[in-house]
Amino acid sequence: MRRLGFSYKSTSKLPVLLDDVSFVAQRAFYFRRLTELRESGVFICFHDETWLNAEEEKRSIWIDEKDEGRLRKHDGKGKRIAISAMLGVQRFVEPFNVWTCDSDHAMNSDHFHKWIGDAAGRLRINYGAGSTIAIIIDNATWHNVVCDDAKPPWRAWRKDQLQQ
Repeated sequence: MRRLGFSYKSTSKLPVLLDDVSFVAQRAFYFRRLTELRESGVFICFHDETWLNAEEEKRSIWIDEKDEGRLRKHDGKGKRIAISAMLGVQRFVEPFNVWTCDSDHAMNSDHFHKWIGDAAGRLRINYGAGSTIAIIIDNATWHNVVCDDAKPPWRAWRKDQLQQ
C-alpha cells in the first residue's frame, strides 16, 4: 500500500471496526473467491437496490444564464421509487427494474425472491443454459430470509412441530 502512496495513520480516538481481524479475513476470502470465479470464466453480476424520494434535489444544480432553475426545498416525504439493477463487468445487465413503492409493492423478501428468480431466468436465457453465472448481493435483511424448513426450533414449539 505504501508503494501506491498510502500511509497508515490513526483516524481519531474512535475505533475502526473494519480493521478487526474477522473483517480483514472476510475481505480476503471474498477477493480470493472473486479471483477464482474470474479465472474460471464465470459471468459475474453485482446486484444492488437504491431508493429515490419524489422531488428530492441536489444542493447544487445547473441553471441557465437567467438564473432560472428548480431551486426548491422539499421535506422528502411523499412518493418514492425503488431501483433494482445488476452490473456486469462493463455494463448494466438486464433486468433493470424501477417501480413505485407503496404498501403493496415495497422491497421485502417476497418481492426480492420473485425479482431474483426472474432475473436468474433472464440471465439463463441471455447467456445460455450451460454458462456459469454468479450474482453477488449485499447483506440487506430481505436477502437473508431463511425458509421455514431451515429455521431452528424454538422452545415454544410443540412436539408435532418438532417432528415435522
